[in-house]
Amino acid sequence: MQLRPKICLILELIWALISCFSSFGQTAPKEKIFRFPLDTALVIAGTFGEIRANHFHSGLDISTGEAEGKDVLAAADGYVSRIKVAPDGFGKALYINHRNGYVTVYGHLQRYNDEIEKMVLAEQYKRESFAVEIFPGENILPVKQGEIIAYSGNTGGSAGPHLHFEIRDEKTEEPLNVLDFGFTFRDTIPPQINSLVVYPINNKGNVNGTCTKKFLALTKIGKSYVPADSSLTEVNGDIAFGIETFDTQIPGGNELGIKSIELWLDGKKIYDYSISRFRFDESKFVNANIDYAEKVLKGRTIVTCNHLPADNFSGLIRDNASGSVHFPADGARHKAVFKVEDFHNNTSEANLNFKSSKQNIPCAVPAENDTTFFVSCKKSFTRETKDFKFSIAKLPCVYNDIYLVISTREKNKKLFSKIYKIGDPAIPVHNSFNLNIKPEKLPEWLFPKALLVKIDGNGNMTSAGGDFKDGFVNASVSSFGNYAIAVDTVPPVIKAHNLSTRGEKEKIFFKIKISDALSGIGSYRATLNKKWFLMEYDAKTGTLTGQKAIEKKGKYLFELTVTDKKGNKSKHTAVMSY
Repeated sequence: MQLRPKICLILELIWALISCFSSFGQTAPKEKIFRFPLDTALVIAGTFGEIRANHFHSGLDISTGEAEGKDVLAAADGYVSRIKVAPDGFGKALYINHRNGYVTVYGHLQRYNDEIEKMVLAEQYKRESFAVEIFPGENILPVKQGEIIAYSGNTGGSAGPHLHFEIRDEKTEEPLNVLDFGFTFRDTIPPQINSLVVYPINNKGNVNGTCTKKFLALTKIGKSYVPADSSLTEVNGDIAFGIETFDTQIPGGNELGIKSIELWLDGKKIYDYSISRFRFDESKFVNANIDYAEKVLKGRTIVTCNHLPADNFSGLIRDNASGSVHFPADGARHKAVFKVEDFHNNTSEANLNFKSSKQNIPCAVPAENDTTFFVSCKKSFTRETKDFKFSIAKLPCVYNDIYLVISTREKNKKLFSKIYKIGDPAIPVHNSFNLNIKPEKLPEWLFPKALLVKIDGNGNMTSAGGDFKDGFVNASVSSFGNYAIAVDTVPPVIKAHNLSTRGEKEKIFFKIKISDALSGIGSYRATLNKKWFLMEYDAKTGTLTGQKAIEKKGKYLFELTVTDKKGNKSKHTAVMSY
């Protein structure tokens, strides 16, 4: 009778050791260990590694048919290790640790199950904050596979109702490709390829006798995509290639990311684009792997099959192949083949025949002067005057060596400094640079209200943040463009759409819009009869919502104070009688 506990203990220790060692560099197992987190067919709304604004997508977006409130089920036995509620990002999210060395993540939830919801609500009232993060111990919230843990929603940065689902390596916290874990789904549609792009690079290449990139629209003939224009493209010098492609699971469905791209030149593979895991701190390297100018200026997603010098992204398998090629002026003919595969192993192919031109047109290289500076992607850089300082400290800031334009023009009546042009908005920035601008004729009482603003081509201003210190307004800035100093003295706007609707269960329902024209919403606080009152904040719509059961007849005093990031406040008060 005494041997059984010892044997169990030994087995548990062996299992713990196996789990510990296997969690380093976890790869998806061949056997199916997770169940699908919804009781529906798998309809994909977003794929792992998909290209998003400034990041790779870290999970699988699962369609809920544009509806909220679907049962979300635990993918395997485990325990709730983290609960996070935020007005942006994943919104209401849940993290479950499993004994196999993986963590599953469920995001954009409408609400949690009753037990978890009770814990969250208690913590929100304890901290007097809608946004909370809780780390329950291993024995606090155990879950069984298939148990309802939450309900699907549209919270946080979600663009529509769906479930964001991730599987992570517990030790490294790296997200893994969910579809490597044996989930079944229907998809018979191969990826679509819209166009190819040929790039002259390093100021040492030509395409059709010019130093500008060439777009090639494609048409499908049989199973292959070929250029719609049959004229032969001519190249010379240093050349790279790009491809515009996407996938769909069902006819007319969402445009999805692809699993892999291979680029073959004259029968030899020269580039491989495929992501199975990555580190979150590397996710912004997405901008080194796309034609960033086309993305920000025209909204087109083109994967560039070219490894830039300061692209340190470890998530791509590169096999020492840079993707770029030097073509001598020999008149030889070449063939490039792009092989694209989706997450159901459907494939498409695009073929490009071209030749090396015997003509080499020199490309103009910018000259360094008082406003144009050579910036290495692998070295820090500083430009300083008595009124201004631009500095790159953390590398990489840019992915390739660039010529950076820093120039000025006179301010307008809304600004308290000259307008500084810092580079080109079409050039991506990885790690932020520091920007310090000295104000002109800024009264001392406005020092706390000063901030840097980015000014677009139409003169519209958006906050770049920052604070006044040591005679300058200082900020860490994450994109190139036009910058100047402005002040924010205008308090936030509060629009109370509904403060007194009585529902079926005798509840007061609150729905309020809040906004700020410049620095942005910093904080808010609501009270009901002078006691802190929970209001959920949806940052994407600027909406506060809350409800309260009517416990007894009488008056209810509602007060809301909203503060922007420069300390300007607005207050709304309402008295309701029941």
